[in-house]
Amino acid sequence: MKKFTQYGFWFGVLLACTPLLMFFYGGARQFQLNRAWDEAQASQSQASAQSSSDDSTGDADDGLARLNIPKLNIHAMIVGDITSTALAEGPGHVPSTALPGENGNCVLAAHRNVWGSWFRDLDKLEPGDKVIVETLKQHFYYRITGKNTVLPNDTSVLKSHGHKAEITLITCTLPVTHRIVVHGVLDHTSTT
Repeated sequence: MKKFTQYGFWFGVLLACTPLLMFFYGGARQFQLNRAWDEAQASQSQASAQSSSDDSTGDADDGLARLNIPKLNIHAMIVGDITSTALAEGPGHVPSTALPGENGNCVLAAHRNVWGSWFRDLDKLEPGDKVIVETLKQHFYYRITGKNTVLPNDTSVLKSHGHKAEITLITCTLPVTHRIVVHGVLDHTSTT
């Protein structure tokens, strides 16, 4: 019986520490991604000093992008997928959707209550709020136009809504029965 109690104690400790471990994993991965971003920016600065080139959608080929939502104090590197592993590292780009700045709908998804909780306050965004996606070559400034709640299997939110370039941010509700969907349109761009 004593051995069973010991196992129960350690299982309880592990269970209690799991959210903390998930938080540190996401934070450590974001640190690594930010470091790669800084190195890529330094490399980009050196290359642009030698020659200049224009790419309308930024640097989609090297996959580095940063998400900034000033109202929610979100500054996170975007990962290139929405698998469980990818979303543990940060907000993820839905692969079948447009890249930032491209015509179509750029869809980003993130957790609300685990693995960094990147979109924990997504429901607080209102029309007119700003979302900025930075690539190494350009910054894309989106203006929020609305939000709604849908069922988890509603894929219509991935489609373009007739705007030239738009963004959609998705996370779960609490409890996890629906999805919060925030829509925005590209307001303007700037080069870095």
